[in-house]
Amino acid sequence: MRFILKLALGKFSAVFVVAFLFAIGLFGFPATASAFYQCTEWQYEELDCTGDASQFNYSSPDDESTRDEQGNLECREGTIVFCSSQCPAFNPNAPPSCGSPSAWSNWTRDRNLDETAYRCGNNECGKDGGFVETGPQRYETRSRTVPFATQVTDSNQCPVWTCDSETQTEKQGPFDPLPEEVEKVENGVGAYQKCSIGSNTWSQNQPALECSGSCYPAPVLKPLNHESLSPKNVFEGALNRLKLPLVVGWESVQEILDIEQNPDGSVCEVGSYRYEFPNTAPLVSKTLDANMLQTDPVRDQYQCSLSPNTTQSFRVQACDSADSESCTTWSNLSIAVSSAPELKSPYSPLWEEYDPNWTEEERIQNIVNTETPTTLEWCQANNPAIQGYWINAYISSPNGQSTSPGGFGGRENTLFLDNIQRFKEATLYFWEIAACTNPNNMSTCGVFSHLWNFLPQGETRAAPKINSKYRDGTPVVNYHSRLEWSGQHLFETHYRIELEGPGIGANARYRWINAPTYPLSALWNILRLDATYSWRVASCVGEFVERNPANCNDDKGNPLWSEWGTFQTTGATPTRIEFSPVNDVGHVGTPTTARWYFEQNLGVPGAASYSFKIWNSQGDEIASGTPSNPEFTAEDLLQGETYTFSVATCADTSGRECGTPRQVTFTVTTLSKPIIEKPGKDTTVFIPTLALEWSPVFGANAYEYAVIYTAAASEETNECNAIVGNMVGQRILQTNMDVFSGIRCAGAYTLQVRACTKISCQETGQWEEVSFQAQETPGTAGGLVPCGRSTNNPDTPWDERKACGIEHLFLLIHNLINFALWKVAPILIALASILTGVIWYMGASSGSANPLAETKRIWRAIGVGLLILLFAWTFLNLLLGLLGFQVGIFGNWYEISG
Repeated sequence: MRFILKLALGKFSAVFVVAFLFAIGLFGFPATASAFYQCTEWQYEELDCTGDASQFNYSSPDDESTRDEQGNLECREGTIVFCSSQCPAFNPNAPPSCGSPSAWSNWTRDRNLDETAYRCGNNECGKDGGFVETGPQRYETRSRTVPFATQVTDSNQCPVWTCDSETQTEKQGPFDPLPEEVEKVENGVGAYQKCSIGSNTWSQNQPALECSGSCYPAPVLKPLNHESLSPKNVFEGALNRLKLPLVVGWESVQEILDIEQNPDGSVCEVGSYRYEFPNTAPLVSKTLDANMLQTDPVRDQYQCSLSPNTTQSFRVQACDSADSESCTTWSNLSIAVSSAPELKSPYSPLWEEYDPNWTEEERIQNIVNTETPTTLEWCQANNPAIQGYWINAYISSPNGQSTSPGGFGGRENTLFLDNIQRFKEATLYFWEIAACTNPNNMSTCGVFSHLWNFLPQGETRAAPKINSKYRDGTPVVNYHSRLEWSGQHLFETHYRIELEGPGIGANARYRWINAPTYPLSALWNILRLDATYSWRVASCVGEFVERNPANCNDDKGNPLWSEWGTFQTTGATPTRIEFSPVNDVGHVGTPTTARWYFEQNLGVPGAASYSFKIWNSQGDEIASGTPSNPEFTAEDLLQGETYTFSVATCADTSGRECGTPRQVTFTVTTLSKPIIEKPGKDTTVFIPTLALEWSPVFGANAYEYAVIYTAAASEETNECNAIVGNMVGQRILQTNMDVFSGIRCAGAYTLQVRACTKISCQETGQWEEVSFQAQETPGTAGGLVPCGRSTNNPDTPWDERKACGIEHLFLLIHNLINFALWKVAPILIALASILTGVIWYMGASSGSANPLAETKRIWRAIGVGLLILLFAWTFLNLLLGLLGFQVGIFGNWYEISG
């Protein structure tokens, strides 16, 4: 009996589950109906003219051409098309599983991807040091096969799924060349080159090579008695100690570099030589371009830094540029210096070399001409026992045949002024000097210095030379310009200037100055604007306060006038004035820029400034100034007003000395109405975004637009009806387009746009307006959040476009409960029913005695959950009603919301 009951309950449970699943399939879930799909390709058959054509479903791209006037199909050559396939249901979103991808293959060398790479073998100098390596930078690849499903059509032109596959490939690299693949490029680096920083790693670019001074050979110093040195060094007899100043030379490193080119055909360059006397104080360290150094204390500004009776160290290096620290190693030389004093002035170019047979040109070049009285100067001895110096002077010949005026001592300082004129004019002298412990006794003196020459020429006077710009042309000058010249002899103390030109009378013709430059501001009261003048200058001696023209003559009584120079004063009237921007009728926009020209050039030559004024048609001045540039931009101009503009050229920066002005009038354009292009008149737009665009207006620097809600749609809410007639948006911008997102209500709107002359829209044109309609965006959908949307859902009794507030929080909770109670709960109940059947069936099959207890536990939990949801749903409706909301929009407790 128990077995029969168990079997009956088991079978009954199974039947119940099957029946329940059938009921669910029949009522709970919609069945998929058969569907007709459009054929993806047309089928073609020949038209049978003798058959019954009505049995075919004809279609053609040019259907009318296959029928006669009565609408019957005509027989014609060619084909007809028809679709007769009835396809089964097909789910395009459920492709079949075509299998898993295959495993990745091993990484293998892909030589098709290899690229040639380079690197420097090291970063040393020259061919035997630095070199270039080359080899292939390799890449590795791996692949696998990946299956996928593709939608195709079968023979009946119905869509079906088919499986296919593709090959996926991955690449990694590049990897450095293998050692056996690396080749060394012979002569890849020049003898004096290095690779730049970063070229010691593999790269697909050729290494960047650069000349490096550290790679150059060090300079080879020449002996101090080498025949190429000029002037010749002078030594102290058999001791071979060198007298100062000295000459040091070395072999040209550049000549060595020129012999051997770099791989690219270039030649490395020596930018400079750097040399030092390391044990001088302060350190003597300089650079020079030549490969010879002459330590002249006057020309090279050594300031007597090399001491007599010492051993001096000298070193030199070659560098690849003047300011580079990339240089060769130092080449060193030790120099034994004589105790003889070092001569300074007057400097003898070839030192002791003198040829009585020199030509006049050679004589001028190699003999030092001095003024009288002659001054001799030398360097201080560094021996505290020295109390003075002895000077020997020789006439005409350095061999001692004549020693007049002879020797004289007693020189306690390092300068001798021949104030009693021992040295006569036009007589060639040679001089030398020795340091003495007793300057009055020649026997206490040491070694004599170099033997230099000089030729006293007396008080040589010459006329000044005016600046070439006044001599070679006629510059345009202003109040701040200066006349300039250079004196030609040492004894001139002041100058006399002569002027000729308009307005220059006899009393104003001459000017006196004690410097070789004269400010035109001191003359401007007698000069006229835009006029040409000539001038010259004479050099004078004596006291400046005398202002005696005789002091400006040469030894024959002739004035030492320079040649004539010319200049032109500024102040010319501008030849034309232009305004911008300007339209095709000649009216200007704002801000307005005025520019003035002289002939074809912007501005007036020589102008220090310009003086301009602007006044309106009532005669009121609205702007003025003295700009240094030939242009001015006016901003505070009224549209439609006519103004007068006047500008003059000024010789000074303050605008006091100005020429005749040029005067013109101009009219400021009146702003036109913009032509509204978007939205078009009476067009319909969708809430909430509105694209705005209008035509640019000449003279406009900004635009202002306003959007006005003029009429609400019939279905709109009270909130939208309340804002009819109000402005819903307004903005000032500098472009002629915008995107407005402030439309929230459906209905009629008006867009107004006007142009502004100023960015702040203080000066405006007239409004242009256009009307348009706004409607909800098609295809609105529901959702849980019931506020702040761009469109409204017509299926709900509330307006989702309304801005979110605290009340919408309760509405959101309502939607969540509504969804859980009427959407999720039925599905859970159905699943619980299926689970109950399974529990009873399995319990009966296994002989379990507790399927009823398990079933009660499940349905008790479901019941408690449903009661909680129903209570919350009811409580929320009552709460919203008590708070004053329209409870109907949330659903009543006795209604089931779908």
